[in-house]
Amino acid sequence: MTFNLKGAIPKEVLNRLQEEKRLALHRIGDQGRGTDERYAEHKRYFARVDYFLDTSQFGPDWLKLPERAGILKTKLHQYDTYYYELLAYCVMSNHVHMVVNLSFQLDTINADDVINEQNYKSLYTAIKRIKGGSALLANRLLNRAGSFWQPESYDHYVRNADELN
Repeated sequence: MTFNLKGAIPKEVLNRLQEEKRLALHRIGDQGRGTDERYAEHKRYFARVDYFLDTSQFGPDWLKLPERAGILKTKLHQYDTYYYELLAYCVMSNHVHMVVNLSFQLDTINADDVINEQNYKSLYTAIKRIKGGSALLANRLLNRAGSFWQPESYDHYVRNADELN
C-alpha cells in the first residue's frame, strides 16, 4: 500500500497516468488477453506513480522531519495486530509505503461464518484511521488546517514470496 500527501502528485500528472492505465487496460481487453496482463498493467501503473513520488521535487514534503514522520510511525504501529500484521513500512518525505498481512484475521473466523465488518477489519478502514489520526496531529504540529493526505491510495496484492521479498 502506498499513500501520499495531498498535492504530492500534480492533478495533471495523476490524470495522465490514470488515462495511460485506462487505455492500456482497454487495449488488453480488446485483444482478448487475460488477467496476467491486466495484473502486469496494474503493477506498471503502481510503479509509475511510485517513481513519480520518489523523484518528485513537487508539492509538500512535510514528512521529511522526524517529528512529523514519527506521528505516522506511531499510527502505523497503533493498528498493528488489530487491523493488520505490519510487515514493513517506509516513510518518505511525501508518501508512505507499507506492507501488511491481513490474513491473520481469518484465523479467528470459523469456516461456517460469514465474513463481515464485525469479524474482519478491512485495510480501507485501517488506512482511513491512520490517515485521519495522523493528519489531525500533523496539521496541529504544522499550525495548519485542511487536507493533509491525497484521498487515493495505491495498493498491490503480494501474490508470492518473490514479490514479498
